[in-house]
Amino acid sequence: TEKPNLPTAIGYISTGKYFWNANMYVWSAKSIIKAFKRYMPSMLNLTKDLPSLSFKKFHQALPKIYAQSDKISIDYAISEKADNLVLIPGDFGWNDVGYWKVVYDLGKKNNEENVIVSDSNESSIENTVTIDSKKNLIYTNNRLVALLDVNDMIVIDTDEILLITPKNKSQDIKKIVEKLKKQNKDQYL
Repeated sequence: TEKPNLPTAIGYISTGKYFWNANMYVWSAKSIIKAFKRYMPSMLNLTKDLPSLSFKKFHQALPKIYAQSDKISIDYAISEKADNLVLIPGDFGWNDVGYWKVVYDLGKKNNEENVIVSDSNESSIENTVTIDSKKNLIYTNNRLVALLDVNDMIVIDTDEILLITPKNKSQDIKKIVEKLKKQNKDQYL
């Protein structure tokens, strides 16, 4: 059942006869490539030149390829069609890191309980300045980010966007995504 309501989900779980798909997959490169060849050849074709690219060109090409890719989840594209899947029950902690708040919850906190992360380099993290600011998630790419008396916020600063939102609203970022799509601003997604 796709996304059951809460009472139905509780009923399923309480029987002990159902499993929850957390979308965690393990496959060999050979097996997933074979699945893409069979079920999503057009998407696989977009990636055919990637192995021959340098590291820098590879990372420059990815956003362009992603923009051309079908907007479909791995579930619909592959999993629901594949005939070689095996369920492995697991009893372990799990968090949906699709939410920035979870990135904060799992991140390394400094003395002010701020989590500061960067994809670009360590100096971006070191150039972040916080005064009387606690329990924030700060993602910085290149620019200096300074916070003064700011608490429980998510601050995402990239080359193209700046996002500031309370941590307890991080699940609502999808509203911004929807609005950007309506305004044909997909390049920011």
